[in-house]
This record gives sequence, C-alpha cells and structure tokens, in this order.
Amino acid sequence: MLAYYTFESRAGLVKRKEVLPTEYELLWIHLPRIEDLAALQERLPFKVKLPRKLKAPSIHAAPDYSMFTVAVVRREKDHGYVLKHFSCITSSKVLVTFGEPLSEVEG
Repeated sequence: MLAYYTFESRAGLVKRKEVLPTEYELLWIHLPRIEDLAALQERLPFKVKLPRKLKAPSIHAAPDYSMFTVAVVRREKDHGYVLKHFSCITSSKVLVTFGEPLSEVEG
C-alpha cells in the first residue's frame, strides 16, 4: 500500500491521508496550468491511456492552498498506464479535478 498526504496548505499540513494499492502510482507534477487532458499527456514522462468514461472535471474555488498538481495512474500489463485521478490548483487558486475521487480509485 502507498500512503501519502494529499497537499499542504499555507497554515501547515492538511491532515488528510490517502492509501492506494501498490499497482497505483502517485505522480507530483508541477505545472503552471492545465488546459485539458491532452496538455497533461504532453507533459508526462510516459504515455498514459485516458479512460473512455473519465468523469467530467469538477472545478471550484480553492482556499489558500499552495499550488500543486497530483495525478494517480494505474499500471496495466498490456496498456501501460491509465489515468485514474488528476487534481491541480491553478495559479488563480481554482481547484480542478478529473476522474475518480481518490477514495474510489481502488475500484
């Protein structure tokens, strides 16, 4: 199992811990902004297959969090990596999330 803290705020570490099974990998990618999933794909160091049924992005205002980007991918034998979850806080403090919630990513 891979355990990690999701992100830090200016006031200190947010006490939210996520646990992922070992076939998932957590990627910290520092980008100034994300236009769409195609832009994400271009910046990854390897190719990631995007699921057909990827949920629409949820976008909402974010509080004073430090800028961060996180992506969770699943390694598959025949298809390389599949993007399961992607979150970033943009420079305008907007939280953008694609895919499955981290609590459901095991399925």
